[in-house]
Amino acid sequence: MRIRRGSGAALGLLLAGTLGGCAGGDSANQPVPDDGLSGCALDTDCPTGLICQAAACVNPDDLLPPDVEASGHVARPQASAGRLFTLAPDSDALLVMDPATLDIQTVPVASGPASFAVLPGQAAAVVLSPAARALTRVTLAPVAAVSVTRLARRYAQVVTSPDGRWALLWNPASTDPDAEDDGVVAVVDLEADGAPAYEAAAGFRLTDVHFVTEAGVATRVAVVGKGSVTHMALSRLAEDGYRPQRILLPPAFAEVIGREVVAQPGAPVLLMRSLGEAALAVVDVVSSTVAALPLPARATDLDLSPTGDFAVAALRGAGQVAVLPIPEILSSTAAMRLFPVSALSPGQVEVAADGAHAAVFTTADDDEVMGWLDLTQGDLQVVALEKAVAAVAIGPDSSSALVVHRPVTSSVADDYERMVDADEGYSLVDLGSGFVQLARTHGAPPQEVVFGASGRYAAVTVRDDDAGRHRVEAADFMTMVVRSHDLASTPRYAGALPDADAVWIIQEHPAGRISVLDPAGDQLRTLTGFQLNAEIVATGGGE
Repeated sequence: MRIRRGSGAALGLLLAGTLGGCAGGDSANQPVPDDGLSGCALDTDCPTGLICQAAACVNPDDLLPPDVEASGHVARPQASAGRLFTLAPDSDALLVMDPATLDIQTVPVASGPASFAVLPGQAAAVVLSPAARALTRVTLAPVAAVSVTRLARRYAQVVTSPDGRWALLWNPASTDPDAEDDGVVAVVDLEADGAPAYEAAAGFRLTDVHFVTEAGVATRVAVVGKGSVTHMALSRLAEDGYRPQRILLPPAFAEVIGREVVAQPGAPVLLMRSLGEAALAVVDVVSSTVAALPLPARATDLDLSPTGDFAVAALRGAGQVAVLPIPEILSSTAAMRLFPVSALSPGQVEVAADGAHAAVFTTADDDEVMGWLDLTQGDLQVVALEKAVAAVAIGPDSSSALVVHRPVTSSVADDYERMVDADEGYSLVDLGSGFVQLARTHGAPPQEVVFGASGRYAAVTVRDDDAGRHRVEAADFMTMVVRSHDLASTPRYAGALPDADAVWIIQEHPAGRISVLDPAGDQLRTLTGFQLNAEIVATGGGE
């Protein structure tokens, strides 16, 4: 299940067996396999900080398994300069769509494209083709141009700096690179045509990438590995004999499972949580230092506010949520505010767009509840649900939420309630009144959740392989009514059009297929075959 919210710059999340990630506008988040959490016999069989109980690795603070948190996805469509960019891997092309007209421009790239990134504010993108060992730069304005940089090895993912000048190529811990490529990264200066990529080793099992900026200019890039952080001064990469700087992480934070990294966009400081210690690691990539910030319990989740001026930590074992002002918390724990959360298990937090509230929930047990926490006063509104929680998406207006559920086997007396518990589905939540409307998806798991810009509408894609009926469901938070639209083929990705309530859905098709849902007009338009000025087929009416 993936979640996207807001406008074209919405947050993308994938429900995966991982606890790792890096937050921040220029960071790259990749799933990390959640191995080693079941089938244990001894504590030493578990990741650092967890113990073995009943053949499962659990948190010693509360003897529950780790919360399974949503994490980022790769190769997703992205928006920039009024255009929507996405890949057509089967056609070896980058597709550029005008959201207003649905006109599609097809740009050939090196064979086997697997990852891409748009250049912020520009009608341009870079496309990485691992098998071809090539990075293709596509520029659409003011003059259309394509250039290719040949690479010395295979890389799986590309991340660009906020100023659009630099591209970092890497193999995240979730990938299986060639043996000689494991842990190596490459930096490409996108303004130096023909210049070779700068390569450096960055450690073992790389998990996060973060660019540091000064006055809007990218000056440094940091790559987080299992036991180290490697950072490089971008202006010095062309110097003969330049050596990257390395920071060794404390043993408690040298564990991929259960670790999470967040950072203010462009800031030089990384915050890390780990199940290995009741503390946050504060890593300064300018001074090459790392320090520990004590916490009352192990942080089971760490989220950054939309403006980056504070972080929020879920302290499940202590039954608390911590608010950590930045930069004050970096020098003194006195700035930390602790709010007790006794009515539910605070395993995860999701800070709302208003920066004043957070959703609080857990995936470690089957409790059918979520909390809406006031981050200023600490007041908690408890919202009763009908099913266990998998993830929570908050609307861009911070007045509503969509809770994705997970099926569980229950023993309640009511036959219908047991059937509901075992089904797939999601709930619409009015955060003002606490009213909840359940929508069941009848055995087919929700795939992606997308909020429109206004926050009134959300779309949920549903993949139903058993019935062969794939669909997108439009939820209206004003009426709490859900309308369903059949999709012609299997949905792959979805997202919101910039500054609109309309949602696009890319589907599997040999020639390419994209649909645009207008939830206000209850209309789905589908374009099959990615060619310029292709005919658009309109289908209307909900179910």
